[in-house]
Amino acid sequence: MKRIISITAVLCFLLGACVTTSPPAGADFKTGPMPGWVSNPPQDDDSFMYFTGSGQSGLGVLSEAEQFAVQDIISNIVKFIGVEITARTSAQAKGTLENFQTNISREVSESSSSRVSGFRVQEKWFQKNEKGILVYILVRYEKEALLKEKARIEQLFVEKLEAITIPEAKARELEAAGRHYEAMLRYLDASAAAAESTLENAGIYFSRNIDNAMKSLEKISVFKLNDNLSGTIGQEFAQPFGLKIVSGNTVQSAGIPNADVMVSFPEVKNGKQTMKYVVVRSDADGVVTFKHPIPTFVGAARVTMVIDISPYLKKLKASLTVPTEKITAIDNLAATKKQVFVYSVASRAKNIPTAIFVVDCDESGKSLSINNSTTSGIAETLTAEGFSLKNTRLDPAVLLGKTDKDAVGIIRQGTSGLTRAVIGNAAVDSYYLDGTRYILKVRGTVKVLDLVTGELLYEKTLTKSVTGVNLESTRLTAFKQLGKELGQKISIESP
Repeated sequence: MKRIISITAVLCFLLGACVTTSPPAGADFKTGPMPGWVSNPPQDDDSFMYFTGSGQSGLGVLSEAEQFAVQDIISNIVKFIGVEITARTSAQAKGTLENFQTNISREVSESSSSRVSGFRVQEKWFQKNEKGILVYILVRYEKEALLKEKARIEQLFVEKLEAITIPEAKARELEAAGRHYEAMLRYLDASAAAAESTLENAGIYFSRNIDNAMKSLEKISVFKLNDNLSGTIGQEFAQPFGLKIVSGNTVQSAGIPNADVMVSFPEVKNGKQTMKYVVVRSDADGVVTFKHPIPTFVGAARVTMVIDISPYLKKLKASLTVPTEKITAIDNLAATKKQVFVYSVASRAKNIPTAIFVVDCDESGKSLSINNSTTSGIAETLTAEGFSLKNTRLDPAVLLGKTDKDAVGIIRQGTSGLTRAVIGNAAVDSYYLDGTRYILKVRGTVKVLDLVTGELLYEKTLTKSVTGVNLESTRLTAFKQLGKELGQKISIESP
């Protein structure tokens, strides 16, 4: 493309010189004996450079022969200025050439020499022969002016190219020094510059640098320094989560300082869980230390740490000129440079003296005073989880229909040494006989109350369906299994 535009610029100038009604002195066509410069063109000197061209018109048309001669001249000029910038010229440089073309056209049409200096048609000669018309043209370009234009255009190219080549060269130095993370980032910088470049071969630069970035990334490893941490809801973890990023394949390999790592972890607020993301940077030894926020939930969870190159890929993904498969490939590779930490958060309730007051009811909602299967199921699960449970003589049925405030008052008066209470009820929701088997569904709701403050700490409703051949035993089994599931929820969810 660069060659074509250069040809167009000079072509317009030369053709303009042919058709102008008042050509510069010495630019008229001559005929007669062949001039000496045809076979022996003037030698370039300190002041001027000379270019010649010839053209033949088999139809005997002078203008056609002249055009062929102009093209010949252009090919010679391109040998001088085209080699360095062919296929590398940016849009800005091309625009400069187009502006150069416009100035030349105006200069010729206005018979002026103020717009573009140094370019001049020295002589045009033609001869009729048996093949038609033969034309030779001699032009002269002031060397200083031509070299100035050449340098100006090349500088535009160099500025665009250096945005790619400088970070690429730095990346190679870093790579040779074993600093693969930094090399990867510089290769990505070069890739981004190539993606934004208007250089005609920018795609080659992009592919080369993105491929090298992947090679550097492949040499980076991440290792966990701890795992399976445990904590208590509302309290800080005893130690932070630790990760080491290295250039190599073992945890003893050289650590990578100042590497960005994306850390993701769950957070629960107002009963809703969301994922939180923070970026942590490695220290001088390549160690990433993540201090988990005070946990707000009970149960098992995970912390994920992965090398973060998203800011660099964001630039590439915004480009519409580069192959997306290469961006996807390095994105996927970066996603493999991760570690997942498992941790658990226990409830403080395990160490708090607690009693259970859950009433089993029949289909009509009346208390089954001799049945405490749901309480038994809850107690069985909480005991297995290490909760501190206390037995009392208070009949749970006295709490049916009471507000939380009233229930707390009744428990305080009827017991001693308790800090928390699990209250609630379970009832048969529905049942029917299917052939010889009963299908029964029970529903239960429990609350965890703080007997000191009167605060409702936790509430849960569950259902459970079971089958059996005997209605009474099926009901007892349903209450017991419901109680176990409610106990499991209390153990992992209540604060």
